Amino acid sequence: MNRRSSLAAGFSALAAASRRSKSVCIGLLAIAGALAPGDEACGQVGVESDREVLEAFYHATGGPDWFFSTNWLSDAPLSEWSGVYTNEQGRVDALVLRSNNLSGALPPELARLTRLRILSLRFNQLSGPIPPQLGRLTGLTSLNLHRNQLTGPIPPQLGQLTNLDLLHLDENQLNGPIPPELGRLTALTTILGLSDNQLTGPIPPELGRLTNLERLQLHRNQLAGPIPPELGQLTNLISLSLFRNQLTGPIPPQLGQLTRLTNLQLGGNQLTGPIPPELGRLTALTAILSLSNNQLSGPIPPELGRLTNLERLQIHGNHLSGPIPVELGNLTELTFLRIDGDTGLCLPPEIQDTVFGQLALDEDVPLCAAVTALPPAALWMLALVLVVLGLRRHVTERQPAA
Repeated sequence: MNRRSSLAAGFSALAAASRRSKSVCIGLLAIAGALAPGDEACGQVGVESDREVLEAFYHATGGPDWFFSTNWLSDAPLSEWSGVYTNEQGRVDALVLRSNNLSGALPPELARLTRLRILSLRFNQLSGPIPPQLGRLTGLTSLNLHRNQLTGPIPPQLGQLTNLDLLHLDENQLNGPIPPELGRLTALTTILGLSDNQLTGPIPPELGRLTNLERLQLHRNQLAGPIPPELGQLTNLISLSLFRNQLTGPIPPQLGQLTRLTNLQLGGNQLTGPIPPELGRLTALTAILSLSNNQLSGPIPPELGRLTNLERLQIHGNHLSGPIPVELGNLTELTFLRIDGDTGLCLPPEIQDTVFGQLALDEDVPLCAAVTALPPAALWMLALVLVVLGLRRHVTERQPAA
């Protein structure tokens, strides 16, 4: 028997002695250098370890009450277990059990599924904390725990999942701050969803590093402090949703750099200052622009008239004043408008017959008072009087004092 055969035989014996001998496999490979990582014996150890993890997961999450559990706990290949997907070596690379009546806490043993790429457990009744051990699953591209009953903080260890394309933790009961470590997830593209939780503290400026991100959902939390200007670096965003928090300060003009946005919702906060005219650059906005129920003041910028594809505009519940710019008559695609009719805003008569004008009148916005134009002869007479008065004042000032 040659050296390679002896090592292989010894390895097989060790693997049979312990179903958790993956570490033994790795150790032998490192010491002997005789077996390749893809050797069949080593792969089989990984499969058996995955089977143990799935069995623990089944028991921890109320497996007997699942809606679908075909072949779970059986001797069938893991690929035949309901919701389990495997790679060519038989290792688990996806666990998809959405809407399956899972309950209980997520077991930390999931971190031993070292080939896992997709973990989707949304629309269940999972409770307890998110195990920080999930941060070891560095091959994950999708982590979806949307709409469960998870509690506690978001583990900063999730910032180690640098291959994530999707992180969906919406509609749980998570609390505490948003970890700045999530700013390391620069591969995020599809969504960072943390909405409908109980998160507090500021929005970390580190999120401005997620320059590939398309959807940022932080709405319906208890986030406070300013909107970081760094969010203006997220130039691939198509949806930015920060409504119903406790955000303060001005709307950063840097948000005008997000020219791919189709949806911008900042309503239900405590934002102050004027509406930045830079928002007029967001010409891709179609779904909604919502700035309602803040403490914004000043006039409506005429630049908003460039948003000619916009369908919904909500700017009520603020302290805006002055004539509505006639440029808003260009918003011909509007189907919904919420605007205050009793805070000092008024509608210029020349746009009352436009789509915007009709919607504004439905909101009880009054027409601006008409300015009566003087006829040309009267204008000439007024000019002459002003000249005479000016000359008289000039002569009076040049007379010597008595």
